[in-house]
Amino acid sequence: MLFLLDLTELFGNMLISNFYLSILAYFIGAYLKKFTQQIKLPSIKQLLGVSFLIYLLDLLSITILSFAGISFGHAAHFVTDNLAILLGISVFCIFLQLNIPPIKIINLTASTVFASYLITEQPLVRSMLWSKIVNAARFQNSFLLPIYGIVIVALIFVVCSLIDLCRQQIFGFIFTLFHRTPK
Repeated sequence: MLFLLDLTELFGNMLISNFYLSILAYFIGAYLKKFTQQIKLPSIKQLLGVSFLIYLLDLLSITILSFAGISFGHAAHFVTDNLAILLGISVFCIFLQLNIPPIKIINLTASTVFASYLITEQPLVRSMLWSKIVNAARFQNSFLLPIYGIVIVALIFVVCSLIDLCRQQIFGFIFTLFHRTPK
């Protein structure tokens, strides 16, 4: 039902936001994780093929819409949210089928991802971060744009993760300070 509501964005519904999309992705991921045993997932090769096709469809749709006179910003927004969710589902299903043992650094990093999202999407931080600090527009016509993009995203993630790790330590200290064991 949530996915169908998301499809209304294709018809001009501007009520859909990044927060809604993150909730939608969370619910889809939780459903897939909870019912993995009951769902017959396609093979990893099939899912890789589907992921590649979704990616190509995304690029093709943006290209076609740009030829139709729709600006890149609007064309990308028009199709990428829905295709990104489908691509995310496909990639998530691939990882559900991999037998990856628990790795402490991955689990520690994973514990900071949501906080990193919240930090970067906070309205005051978002406008300052992307327009004043990052200002990727200065590299718009440069071959360095992809490299700059990767470095900036990695740097922002590391900084936000460190902020959240500090928060986790402070909250852990406060919890142990006030936590009393029953007698």
